[in-house]
Amino acid sequence: MMNKFKWVLLLSIIILSCNKKNGYDYPLVFTGDVNNITHDGAYFNAKIVNLSNSEITAYGFVWDSIPEPNIENSEKYLIKDAPAKGVFSAGITSVLQTGVKYYVRAFISNGSYTTYGLPVTFMSLGSMAPKIIDFMPKNANLDDTLMIIGAYFSRSTSKNVVQFGDFPAKVLKATPDTLWVTVPNSLNAPSSPISVSVIGNVATSTELFNLIPPVITDFNAKFGSIGSQVTIDGKNFASNTASIKVYFDKYLATTLSIQDNKINVLVPGNLDKRPCNISVTMNNLSVVSANQFTLGPLTLTDFTPKRAKTGSTIIITGTNFSPLIYSNKVTIGGFNAVVTKASANSLEVTIPSQVNRIYPSRNVIINVSALGESKDFNTTLEINDQWFRLHDAPIGKRNQMDINPFSCFLANDKAYIGLELNSEFWEYTPATDKWKRLADFPGANRSFAAGFIIDNKLYFGTGYTSFGYGGPNAKDLGDWWEYDIATNTWTRKNDFPGGARSNVLTYQYANISYMGAGTVYMGYYNNKLKDFWKYNPTDDSWTKVIDHPVFNEFNTGLGFTYRIINDVCYGIKTTSTYQLWISKYDPDKNTWQRIPDFSSFTALYNIGFSVKENLYMHRGSTNYELLYYKDGASNWEDVGYFLPYNFDTGLAFTIKDKAYIGLSFNNVLWEFDPSR
Repeated sequence: MMNKFKWVLLLSIIILSCNKKNGYDYPLVFTGDVNNITHDGAYFNAKIVNLSNSEITAYGFVWDSIPEPNIENSEKYLIKDAPAKGVFSAGITSVLQTGVKYYVRAFISNGSYTTYGLPVTFMSLGSMAPKIIDFMPKNANLDDTLMIIGAYFSRSTSKNVVQFGDFPAKVLKATPDTLWVTVPNSLNAPSSPISVSVIGNVATSTELFNLIPPVITDFNAKFGSIGSQVTIDGKNFASNTASIKVYFDKYLATTLSIQDNKINVLVPGNLDKRPCNISVTMNNLSVVSANQFTLGPLTLTDFTPKRAKTGSTIIITGTNFSPLIYSNKVTIGGFNAVVTKASANSLEVTIPSQVNRIYPSRNVIINVSALGESKDFNTTLEINDQWFRLHDAPIGKRNQMDINPFSCFLANDKAYIGLELNSEFWEYTPATDKWKRLADFPGANRSFAAGFIIDNKLYFGTGYTSFGYGGPNAKDLGDWWEYDIATNTWTRKNDFPGGARSNVLTYQYANISYMGAGTVYMGYYNNKLKDFWKYNPTDDSWTKVIDHPVFNEFNTGLGFTYRIINDVCYGIKTTSTYQLWISKYDPDKNTWQRIPDFSSFTALYNIGFSVKENLYMHRGSTNYELLYYKDGASNWEDVGYFLPYNFDTGLAFTIKDKAYIGLSFNNVLWEFDPSR
């Protein structure tokens, strides 16, 4: 009687809840009690009261953990038997979670209307776990559709959690016994089990799913260059062309075409290894070639131009360079050059400047390294700068307060340098840029001394015994010495008959040398001298000649020097107004002649030198501009040359139409070649 009371009560509620406008065009059903609740599921019961005038298309049960479950969003069970008035039941063995309160409603639909019975609640004890009976295909590609056959699945795609190993798959469609899923795009294991989880219950396949792997059997050609074509033989390539990538080492190649057993690719432009493996990736699986591909050997063909200035560009041609700029290394004279452009067959390179660099010589070797190989050109590049830095001199550095340059003498295309406030004496050979220390000077250390070379013998003397003027025991000197280059020995000669002095002007003509003028220290001011003498080394004798015409015209002076141009001596005197009064001596006529003054300079002891017919001098320590005077001209001209360094108080000498300037307050030495 209790069950009948429940059925009638529920039926009354359903009838009252229906709109009776169309009579019994609605199918009617009500929900009965849930019974036989176990850990394996439960039984749902219902009764069809009216089938309506239309054909019934579906009926059964829906359930959910929220009130009023429906066929669109909740779990459902469809009765397969033809509908008839009366009681129907279903054993639900899946998608029931232990300890969850469920709402169950019977439903019936005739295509136009769907009606539900009132919900019945029950507390679930659980249900059967899902089962995987089979799946197909067993081998597939990423993103392929795979069908899983089994039991106790959920009809809701979201409640079936499918994984291939650790990678979740998308469920496309679900029935209680079949799932349609896509192979996860991120799957990267060759073989993996498939698992299905429904509300915490998990089933795992006994068989493994296999991704279709790429297979390499061979490739050709084994040797090539950047951008050349390589054909890879194998299988399975056409099964998933979208996922195929070909690598040379770690660099992705351009794929031209793909067939099931063949892939045509281009050697990557950024490949930076000469021998390397080829790998094919498909379905996140990679296979590596058994043999290695090798780029052809690095070859150097040519470079242009053959003569160039530092900071300018040269073009290097050859084969099998790297198109990546950073994968090519070029050294010029041992210094890293900047590669500005690169292709497989050419490099554009900037020659390193001489700032903080000393090239081994003007003719330097070019080395190219690319993709693990390194080669030198057989021919050298000639550095064509007018100014070229040579190796630093090994002479001991002078004090910053020293204002007199080292003494310098020329013979046999070599320079003999030193003797400034110390006894060191050196031989320098410009042809090899080599220095050799000679026998020390045995006389007193001095500054502002003078000398000359005749027949491979150097004559040296006079000067002042300290830097500057004044100081205890400081004095002018008049001693005279001979140095024999052949025997590397010093010998004292007769003293200079004009008396002790410093800042002496010397001039050599044929086998006779001239010396004179200069200054004698007399208190704070200098006493200017104008006497001029010639020296005969054969008998170690001195003869007085015509006086220098201008030296005692100056009230004050900062120093003087001399230059030789075409066997003509130019005596140079610095005035207090920073102007150089210059006169030349003609030994045949025994006369002096003024030439145009050199003005507007700032150097204390300006650098000057002669090359061929031109005399060069610079404006000073704050202006490195060079001016030159051509013999017989009416003025000095600006030639647009600039010293590369402050050589104030340095020395300059000329050998074989090239000037060598430096050795100021440091040991740098530069070559100046105005013909470049």
